[in-house]
Amino acid sequence: MPKPTRTVDATSSTLGKTHGEAMADSAQRHAIDLRLGRCLFTLDDGCYGAFVQALDHLPEPGPRLRARS
Repeated sequence: MPKPTRTVDATSSTLGKTHGEAMADSAQRHAIDLRLGRCLFTLDDGCYGAFVQALDHLPEPGPRLRARS
């Protein structure tokens, strides 16, 4: 397996970028992916209880959902 530095250098060369530019682009994409993959929301006690109750008692899948499986 090639060393990571060689892989980044080969990729950056192909893209016409410097090693640093390729690393910065990669880090930015990774950071965006992490932010998009996580969502934080806060609920007061009453809303949290209703949320947990809804998760614990999911409705049966309807015909449109069953048609997709």
